Amino acid sequence: MAILSPRLVHAAALKKQDHRVERHKWIKDEFGEAQLIKTHRRVRPWFFDQDSGWYVQCRYGARVIAADGTNNAVFVKSLDEVAAVLDAFLNAAAAGELDAAITKWQSGNHASNQGRPRQQQMRLTQTQQL
Repeated sequence: MAILSPRLVHAAALKKQDHRVERHKWIKDEFGEAQLIKTHRRVRPWFFDQDSGWYVQCRYGARVIAADGTNNAVFVKSLDEVAAVLDAFLNAAAAGELDAAITKWQSGNHASNQGRPRQQQMRLTQTQQL
């Protein structure tokens, strides 16, 4: 379902609507008992309008990846053309063509280094090499 959600978001955008998915959430009521409720969450689009056109980004989770290795977005003139770019991204993902871009992104962004100042990251790397 997640791989197809950009197409569903695009279809909703053509109708000038938001695409929302249902999720379940536990909350405590006034008596302190846990209750399971249904809520709707808006799905973030992979595209946005700017410069008299639309930019389409390829995402891995919440992160934007450079699908071609250098650029992180594809520019198209109209919202209708976004579908072709999304199809190209989905076909590339199915064929394994984005694996190199994802691996490159993961190798440069270690979870252990996120949120740390650059000097501290360098010290950790130097310590790991010893």
